[in-house]
Amino acid sequence: IKNFDITHEKQLHLIIVSSDLEEFYHEHPAIQPDGFFLLENFTFPRELRYTLFFDIKPTGTDGILLRKDIVVGKGLNTPPFLKPSQFPVTVDGMRMDFKSTPPVLKSGEEAELMFRLSSAASNTPLNDIEPYLAAPAHLVVLSEASLEYLHMHPLGDIPQDPKKLTAMRFGPNITFAATFPKPGSYKGWLQLKRSGVVTTMPFVVDVAPGKESVMPHDDDHGTPAQNALTREEVARLVHDTQQEEEFRSVMKFLALTLFIFGMIILFYPKQPSRYSPPDSPEPQNI
Repeated sequence: IKNFDITHEKQLHLIIVSSDLEEFYHEHPAIQPDGFFLLENFTFPRELRYTLFFDIKPTGTDGILLRKDIVVGKGLNTPPFLKPSQFPVTVDGMRMDFKSTPPVLKSGEEAELMFRLSSAASNTPLNDIEPYLAAPAHLVVLSEASLEYLHMHPLGDIPQDPKKLTAMRFGPNITFAATFPKPGSYKGWLQLKRSGVVTTMPFVVDVAPGKESVMPHDDDHGTPAQNALTREEVARLVHDTQQEEEFRSVMKFLALTLFIFGMIILFYPKQPSRYSPPDSPEPQNI
């Protein structure tokens, strides 16, 4: 598989987290001519188990998410120990407040997550947040228990034109829509850019039991990860999806062709019939 669509300015978004969820990395390996992706000059700081999430969109698909667990060094499997954040959270001179609608987050129920950004020094609202990867901000959330993965982008009328988006500034409020699949603790990382510098702001929220657990489907609400698929399985998945797209395209073309042909028959001007007077009868002798 060598053809990948660009989503949010990149062909591959690679999320790396440590087993204790203390480390978070959002990387973008570069595609090579042979279809491989290469991430250079990356160093794992500890001998732990790490989980990699590959967020990619092979051409002709709606996008897939792959998950791979790896061992670094001794590969200590240090579990996370999460407790809800005390807001506001302060990182790099920015203060982040949080509120949700509804106030109590429940599994299987859609909620809005609003982050309010202000200066830690002056407490003044920040409205100079720059676009980052074709969005005002990015939010990745993982569950403590089994690492259910959600990758979200802010709500709002975001222009698709890169020039218009580059000229815009955002804040102080940035809002996301989310549906948490299961109850439990979730750790999130809000990523935004200000004055050319990308800042990652971690936080933890608890989700109470709600409706029957569901897995979100669209990109902005998260995508269920497919765990450690083989190369053949990925190729088969992409092939099947592309076959479905091609079949739908053929059916649309045939339907359009039949419609146009029917319109031509219905409205094509008919040639008026030419009138021929009857032959004059020959005179008869009496």
